[in-house]
Amino acid sequence: MRLIAILALSVLPAWALAQDDHAEDDMHAEHAEGEHDAHDEHAEGEHDAHEEHAEGEHDEHEEHEEHAEGEMHADHAEDGQDDHLAELDGLRIIHGWSRATRGPEAQVFMEIENTRDAAVLLTGAEADWAESAKLMGAPINAGGEPLMLSEMEIAAGSDFDLTPDTVYILLDGIESALDEGDSLEMEVEFAGLGHVEIVVQVEAANARQHSHVGHAH
Repeated sequence: MRLIAILALSVLPAWALAQDDHAEDDMHAEHAEGEHDAHDEHAEGEHDAHEEHAEGEHDEHEEHEEHAEGEMHADHAEDGQDDHLAELDGLRIIHGWSRATRGPEAQVFMEIENTRDAAVLLTGAEADWAESAKLMGAPINAGGEPLMLSEMEIAAGSDFDLTPDTVYILLDGIESALDEGDSLEMEVEFAGLGHVEIVVQVEAANARQHSHVGHAH
């Protein structure tokens, strides 16, 4: 019996030490796991903060672009809209344009809105940079000759477009070539109403319409 007790006492410290080592290993594992979780949370927080910062910079960039675009449109409306619109006693002449040409002739086109209660007559035009101006009707048949017109009636409350295929103003004896992007001034005349000055925008040599057609004025 005494021998058994001595053996038990000699074994007990080793077992206790093993238990202590196991507990210490558990504490170390828990500490390491806690540090790993804390590192993951820190890294995730930094990632989220970086994404939020990047998203904020993206939003600021979009706002800056919208602001710049708004300023550009505002500048265009302030500086350029009058170049595309002329008014005379209930008439609105919009988007005067011509084609690039080396001369000596140039055709001029435009949109005319008659908001009056009575018809008006377009009777002619003049330009300092051309010797003469005639109101012309496009050929009715292919291969036909254009017809010179003395006047063109625009009914009350209606619109009429001077185009390459309908009616246009023919300027002859132009002093210099018209290059795409040029802007030139001329006058158109309406019977009983007088002259109104318009700006003619020079488009490409093969253009079929003003580059700003569809813009509100």
